[in-house]
Amino acid sequence: MLLLKTDVNGDTLWTRTFGGESYDYSHCVQSTSDGGYVITGGSCSFGDDFGDLLLIKTDSLGYAGVTEPVQVTRQSDWEVVNPLGRTITLRYENRPAGFHAVVFDAAGRKVDEISAPESLGEIRWGEGCEAGVYFIRPTQTYCRSQKVVIVR
Repeated sequence: MLLLKTDVNGDTLWTRTFGGESYDYSHCVQSTSDGGYVITGGSCSFGDDFGDLLLIKTDSLGYAGVTEPVQVTRQSDWEVVNPLGRTITLRYENRPAGFHAVVFDAAGRKVDEISAPESLGEIRWGEGCEAGVYFIRPTQTYCRSQKVVIVR
């Protein structure tokens, strides 16, 4: 896909390309109130062979990307070391009965449980899980849930 911006005379100010190595296409481009653009289209470069719907948001210079600061939240006796990735890592300590937590998806459905018998350690979770937003909540003591994101 090609996004280009021209001046009033039709001279190119900048160009950006999006997509992969297979058939990718756009249907519509719309300017947004922040000066950027939204592009809709499809791609056979990512996902399965049947194609995927694409929705791309750019800034005013045509650059696409998501920047969200990664925050490591320290909870009394456990923490999420890396909350974004193909897998996430939990670290815990001072848990004489071991560690146990419940995992919920973004819709609030319980999707998994995490447990380890040791009083301290690290646990990797998320391998084989679908990409998405999940919430991990320890069960032994009252702790708030921690948001994690699994990506492909």
